[in-house]
Amino acid sequence: MDILSRILDIVVESFDANLFEVLFFLILLGSFLWLSKEFRMQQREDKELRKELLEKSLTTYSQILYEGSIFKPGDSNISFYQSVYSSFPFIDYKISKKILCIFDQDTTEEIKVREILDLAKSEVTYLSGLTSNHLLKNKLLTDDVEEFFSKLRKIFGSMFTSFFVIYSVLILVFISFSGETQFWMIIKPFSFFIACLLIPFSIDLLLERRMNIPTALLLIGIFVSALILTSGSGSYLIWSLIFCIVFVIGFLWYAYRRKVTTEQSLS
Repeated sequence: MDILSRILDIVVESFDANLFEVLFFLILLGSFLWLSKEFRMQQREDKELRKELLEKSLTTYSQILYEGSIFKPGDSNISFYQSVYSSFPFIDYKISKKILCIFDQDTTEEIKVREILDLAKSEVTYLSGLTSNHLLKNKLLTDDVEEFFSKLRKIFGSMFTSFFVIYSVLILVFISFSGETQFWMIIKPFSFFIACLLIPFSIDLLLERRMNIPTALLLIGIFVSALILTSGSGSYLIWSLIFCIVFVIGFLWYAYRRKVTTEQSLS
């Protein structure tokens, strides 16, 4: 303890800082190093898991393509259906849903098999590009540049994620301290968190072509009211909270109605 206190005294004297600031930065540094280590371990585990799942997916798709190549209309073809249904644990959920929809179609068996084979071929082409089996191909300069930045991402990715997490926590703490009461000290950072989540959520809706005018207006209303809740004060906070709750309820009700309408149209 004497050595530790002596080191702290030296640091305080060297940087002309008080003891609280030194301890604060030491805690931040320790958190940064610990998070970097944990994120690096998680990335390694996720990479191994994705690699294993990728190999299983390619194997199942290859089996479907093989069984489809020997498919003969009019025969039992049990092996083909076994290969399709046994692939569901290892393939993408959306692909599984498409295959089930193909089985429910009122068409001939030959057409169903052809559509399933087309799906399998496209997935094999896509997944093959994610494997390392193309390392011996002739590389372009752009491939070398992409590989270089990929290595940098593997080295500094966990450090950047750790920095982002710590920085985000500090921002939430700062926003929380701006609240005048304990109630607003909870509502303000929560509103900022919701506003940040709406950005990737809206992008996903746009990419999946599920965004329409009512959905966009409701999301904009939630986003604006959440930002006002984060930075506003006085009577603006009460009205922003009311509008935010109204927009959230409206969005949930609209999403529920769309889901019910979609299910009714499919049935």
